[in-house]
Amino acid sequence: MQILKSSNPQILKSSNPQILKNSVKIFAYLSSAFLLLSQSVYAVEIIGNITGTYNPSLLVHLSNVNYKAVSFQMGAQAHTLDNVNIALGSGGGTQTSAQTFVELRTHNGTSTPTSVIATLNPDPLTNTAYGTPAPVTFTPASTITLQANTKYWIVARGGSPTNFLHGGVNVTVPAPTNGAGTYLSYSETTSSGISWGSNTGWNFAIQINGTVVVVGTVSAPIFSLNHNPVETFATEIELK
Repeated sequence: MQILKSSNPQILKSSNPQILKNSVKIFAYLSSAFLLLSQSVYAVEIIGNITGTYNPSLLVHLSNVNYKAVSFQMGAQAHTLDNVNIALGSGGGTQTSAQTFVELRTHNGTSTPTSVIATLNPDPLTNTAYGTPAPVTFTPASTITLQANTKYWIVARGGSPTNFLHGGVNVTVPAPTNGAGTYLSYSETTSSGISWGSNTGWNFAIQINGTVVVVGTVSAPIFSLNHNPVETFATEIELK
């Protein structure tokens, strides 16, 4: 959202050359301010351990009873969730009908991922024979804001058939490094989410990306009709 406000709406509608000249100065000032603020809006890594090298024989298998999850906490700034990359590959008994779901869930301070905030697209991912594991990108269907200083879970789970071993996440990578957020822990369930337990041995390759949410205000002097700048700062820019 962008808002421009002026204490003198007629300032840009005058035929007076000096006023028009001053108006150009104002817009030059505003353009510079917009540029400075827009440069603060950028995509960043929230947490991640995507390395690009994975072992196809060491996969964490997903099914409709086997889910894997990673938790993280946002830093002091809110971010929109851009996408989540997870390294997937083909496991034993891979079928084209196998499915993978990726969800953003709330965090209640325990090892149990709670309410689903959103399921990311593709929803679901139909798992073909990937061969060597490679990152697959999952994106929100609509804008999701990860609030500052708030904990979340990313959950990866499979579809039917029960306990069917298909492409999963790789276990040969270290824990995610911190970025705009802080890595907390891994968790898993073998009971379709009925019970969860922490298991750092089931870590997987993941990268969570977001864009910082910037809210800022800049001010510019408004020029009076006598051609002199006045001590009035009534121009506001807000970016959300």
